[in-house]
Amino acid sequence: MAGDAPPILDARLLEGRALLTSDAVEVLSTDVFDTLLWRKVAEPVDAFVLVGHRLEQAGLLAGHLTPEVFAELRREAETRARQALRARSDLVEVDLTQIYDQFGHRIWQPGTKRQAIIDVELEVERDLLVPDLDVAGLLHAASERGKRLIAVSDTYLPEDFLRSVLALPPLSGVRFDRLFVSNRYGRGKGDGLFETVVKDMGCPPERILHLGDHEAADITAPRELGIRTIHFERRGEELQDALQRERRSIPGRTSRRRPVDPVHGDYGLSALRSKILHRTEGESLPDAIRPFWRYGAAFLGPVFAGYADWIVQRALEQGVPRVFCLMRDGELLAPLVNAAARAAGSDVEAEPLWLSRQVCAKATVFTGSVEELRNFLSRRSAPTVRGLVETLGLGMGDLPQFANQANTRLNDPRLTEAVLETLSEQDHLRARIVATSHRARERVTAQLARTAERSGGTIVMVDLGWAGTIQRLSQQVLDSAGLDTRLVGLYLLTHQGAQRSLLAGLEIRGFLGNAGFPDPHVQPLIRVPEILEQICMPPFGTQLDLTEDLEPVLEEEGLFTLQKAERRAAQNGIHAFQREWVRYRAAVAGLGFDDGVTGPLLGILWRALLEPTPDEARLFGGWLHDENFGESQAETITNPAMARSLRYLDPGGLGELPMTRLYWPYGLAAMTDQVTAATAAAVAAGTWPAEFFRSDVEIGKTELYIDAGGGFSEDAKHTFTPRRNRLGLSLIRCLMQGPGISRIRFDPATRPAIIRLDWIRLRGYLPGQPEPREVVLEGPDALGGLPVMNCSRLLPGLLYSAGEDPEVFIDVHRFLGGPVQELEAEIAFAALPIPTPPAPTHSPGDLVVRGVNVTFVRAQLRRRVGQLKRLLLQGRH
Repeated sequence: MAGDAPPILDARLLEGRALLTSDAVEVLSTDVFDTLLWRKVAEPVDAFVLVGHRLEQAGLLAGHLTPEVFAELRREAETRARQALRARSDLVEVDLTQIYDQFGHRIWQPGTKRQAIIDVELEVERDLLVPDLDVAGLLHAASERGKRLIAVSDTYLPEDFLRSVLALPPLSGVRFDRLFVSNRYGRGKGDGLFETVVKDMGCPPERILHLGDHEAADITAPRELGIRTIHFERRGEELQDALQRERRSIPGRTSRRRPVDPVHGDYGLSALRSKILHRTEGESLPDAIRPFWRYGAAFLGPVFAGYADWIVQRALEQGVPRVFCLMRDGELLAPLVNAAARAAGSDVEAEPLWLSRQVCAKATVFTGSVEELRNFLSRRSAPTVRGLVETLGLGMGDLPQFANQANTRLNDPRLTEAVLETLSEQDHLRARIVATSHRARERVTAQLARTAERSGGTIVMVDLGWAGTIQRLSQQVLDSAGLDTRLVGLYLLTHQGAQRSLLAGLEIRGFLGNAGFPDPHVQPLIRVPEILEQICMPPFGTQLDLTEDLEPVLEEEGLFTLQKAERRAAQNGIHAFQREWVRYRAAVAGLGFDDGVTGPLLGILWRALLEPTPDEARLFGGWLHDENFGESQAETITNPAMARSLRYLDPGGLGELPMTRLYWPYGLAAMTDQVTAATAAAVAAGTWPAEFFRSDVEIGKTELYIDAGGGFSEDAKHTFTPRRNRLGLSLIRCLMQGPGISRIRFDPATRPAIIRLDWIRLRGYLPGQPEPREVVLEGPDALGGLPVMNCSRLLPGLLYSAGEDPEVFIDVHRFLGGPVQELEAEIAFAALPIPTPPAPTHSPGDLVVRGVNVTFVRAQLRRRVGQLKRLLLQGRH
């Protein structure tokens, strides 16, 4: 690359390039570390951990020290060396010799020479240092215009070492007139080194342009002398905050310190992400779109770039010329894999493969049994009767007995069994379903056979993953046709559902996690896949079928134009990071990923999805998520209506929210309660037990009863142990199914307590209605009007129970407009347990009701009622 001038893609350098085109600048000065050179570690001191490992491998480090302990000692030794120098002189900068003089001899193996230790540190530094290609490009351009080049550095590293590093490609064509190294002069940039620069360069300070990352040393200090400056910001607050969060998100973390690979550091991921966030491509975008590009570039780009590299490596191991990216994810994945293959000098090609879950499911009905048909119900939201029937190739006219329930969702077990049994037991319907599936199977078989022919008999499927369902169903199709085609699945992640396919003998591999491992990181990630799924989507809907010519039949995408533009910006950001990664791999020897990168990448993805910042959560919170199984159903990723529930949940309960109610609970928590958001992520990661953040409420058991026309019975009872969160609030959620649920009864406690009902949410499906009806009972009028028994109403919604079966009755029929087949009830409350008082002696005139001395109880409560009311009413706000 000597003599070449790389293109400048960094927006931080545009001002400098403009200044260098004029005669106003004679000398271009650059800082070295974190400007001209960056390290493959998040922070410079992380390099000491690698030095410790290298010393250990070389047999130089004493046996009682670990590399991590050495790193702490190395940092402390530098501090002490600076203090010692300042104590005896007015100099402030030290060198490696002075630093290692602070170590006692028992830190090293006997006979170890100090220079041998220094040589190891210099060797590690050389391996970690990467030239900034854009700064190098600016230096090339300045040199071609006849500008003098100098480097000014605050460092303990020797000048001859810097010269050797700056002579390596791609900097070998850059000729520096001078190097000003702080430890040679005993002064740093903020302590007078720039005065030496101005004096030695022999030109007015205003004709010197200095580029550097440190606000005080590289900007303030030279400006005071009249030197022109450009701030090459190392890392913005957005990325710095993310890195701190990611530090907590690496699998297997037992320490709060940054994870450092003993050989590769952080693989350059921190520096590269800082680079990409300053790309002119992103900076030139409109303000409304730029955050989506930045998110894709900094937080998804590394994950997908690593995934694409891994796919190419696995394809080479399999000896296949092609891999096939399942659509619709393949629209994003195939170009990434092809770019990775070109960068690796490989002939592997990625092509789209048109197969969807729905298409494969329709092709694998062999007998029409209830068990086979039940597979069509495996989705986030149950289909309607009409949706299931039409998916199977029938119409509602074929099931006239269900005509009035055509739009009813199959979430009532009795209705579901009735429909499935009708479809399976009526021979003419079953025959048509099997025949329709046979025709679909012929098309899928032809698609797979054609694909196998193009790949030498082995089909490598590429997809985001989760359970490997399409691969499993495709294998069933191949087996039924007697085709000896090998299927290999290469996925980003798979959860425990993939174990079914693995047990059946399928070859399934996951890049960041496979079959639910590493636990506990994979399962929580796949609980919140919406950001990944939606960002991977192309500008068209799900695949409904294949034509006879094996062309896809697509549903029209119903997303808003704005979301499509935001999604495209995020995709462009992902591609931008990969281009940056490929650019550096081509220019810098030894830069690349190995198997060790999966930990850092998993940490990046975990942080992005389970520990989003409030700004990130707001970015994506309004996005719609489509069902992707043939029915046009879309919901927002963070359902705003669920925000009231989060206030009453403990961190463990956040992750237990069903996906049918809230796709991205961690995003909603980030927008509404940062404490719950952080602790919920810690619980999900297994860092802290959920029990640390909740406690049982000492009111006994809480019960919910269903009345489906026959009254309340023990057979229709749901029992809970109520828990309180850090705010002292509790939430009971219950999903109840059955025909004609018209009433429920809430029994809040089995021990004496004061219960404050805050609100009740009812969400139910009326017969014949595809969407649920929802109502929230809140406020004195709604809650005060609920019938109660075996308890006293102190205020509307404020109940006193002596522990004798208090009951609150809720008329579902009245509030939802009729009996429902499925009901989700949420009851938010706060409870104050009351110790059972000793039995008092009844005085004449005491009011005694059912054995309870009401006069005595009132006397007890009267002394505290003012305080209780203030506390309880305050909790509403």
